[in-house]
Amino acid sequence: MKILSFIPLTEQQQREIRELSDDLTLEVVSPDKATKEDLHEVDAIYGWSNRLEDHAVANGHLKWIQTIRAGVDALPLDDLRKENIVVTSGSGANAINIAEQTLAYMLMFVRKLHLSMRDQDNDSIGTLTNLTMRFLAKAS
Repeated sequence: MKILSFIPLTEQQQREIRELSDDLTLEVVSPDKATKEDLHEVDAIYGWSNRLEDHAVANGHLKWIQTIRAGVDALPLDDLRKENIVVTSGSGANAINIAEQTLAYMLMFVRKLHLSMRDQDNDSIGTLTNLTMRFLAKAS
């Protein structure tokens, strides 16, 4: 099986992939520098380059494309379907990170932390001196 990766892989990642099988070959190529010759007899592609889509679909060997993006709308899905090429994506790979970031932004804006940070630069940090504060708590 010949795998072409458009995604940079560390030397360790490449070694681990190659050690999976003696019948496996791996080539890592930048999408900007890839040529149609790089796609010759490729069985699987990791990543995607629209620049080479005509050659990828028409190579006659391609069985699988794994994208790292969540959506696959940019791929020639009709052509891939006709050639029975499986497409998998990275959908959901960052779901927890995105959820955590969204919660952080919600708290930041509700607490006006972005304004507080800006005001620190202007030496206009307020104090609680001579202010009346009320604390409200509910026991469960």
